[in-house]
Amino acid sequence: MSRANYNFMPVSWRTLVKAAGVIVLALPAILRAQDGVAEKQESRIEIKRRGSQPPTEAPAEHFTGRVRIEPLFQENDPSHTSAAYVTFEPGAHSAWHTHPLGQILIVTAGTCWVQRWGDAIEELRPGDAVWIPPGQKHWHGASPTSAMTHIAIQGAVDGKNIDWMEKVTEEQYNMKPSTKTNAQSDAPAYQRGIVVSLLSPP
Repeated sequence: MSRANYNFMPVSWRTLVKAAGVIVLALPAILRAQDGVAEKQESRIEIKRRGSQPPTEAPAEHFTGRVRIEPLFQENDPSHTSAAYVTFEPGAHSAWHTHPLGQILIVTAGTCWVQRWGDAIEELRPGDAVWIPPGQKHWHGASPTSAMTHIAIQGAVDGKNIDWMEKVTEEQYNMKPSTKTNAQSDAPAYQRGIVVSLLSPP
């Protein structure tokens, strides 16, 4: 077998200098392109699959009965909003509390009870949503006979999205739910500081 002959052409110093100059001139553009790729990678959408974040039991200090919290997403700058699935066994409910930036609850299963301080209990069904304004004292949970799951969405101020208060008494929990939208007040619900949006079919 014959061996191939390779002819190497000599490269002058002038050519090497020119090539080096081209590389030096192109380097800033290359670095900017790399920065752009890195920035795009950092700003990609982030998907959280259900079940990828283990649920936790809600603390007995702030809840009555068994409650399970399954995170959906945490705060991501610049947004300070987080959300979770919260499942209440029959009769389980939160203590009284407020949220610095308010809260949205979207009922996905069962019968939800929610009460604003000073009003009767409002009853929500799957597909119903409620907006609780900032600083509004309230509680929410399942009815005595039905488990309930809702999505809870709230914002944080300085890393804090809730202020806990005293527990709901048995007398408060056993109040009959309101059968009219204005509960114990003659004022419309939106003026009383709690808004219930009935999104479920009639």
